[in-house]
Amino acid sequence: MNVNGKDSDLVDQVFGRMSHAEITTKLKKTEIAFGTLNEVQDFSNHPVLRRAVISINASEIKIPSPPAIFNNKPTELLGNVPELNQHGEEIRAEFAKTEIID
Repeated sequence: MNVNGKDSDLVDQVFGRMSHAEITTKLKKTEIAFGTLNEVQDFSNHPVLRRAVISINASEIKIPSPPAIFNNKPTELLGNVPELNQHGEEIRAEFAKTEIID
């Protein structure tokens, strides 16, 4: 049970005295699930990283998918990124509607 961060403090104290190799060895030996990512490229190449496709300026790019999955269907296509000022007129019109109440 974590009370006011005390568990994480304990983990920091214990792991802070060990090298990465020592921590990895101990976690493997005790069969505790863990993973390490040391570089951005490691994250990008991780086998369980899901990607979504978005359209921007008539091009499609892949980005990390949002973590939430609804109805057992990951969001693979998030849609288009609006072009600069694509909805500007509508947004300005919406916020221009003000009513002064005395």
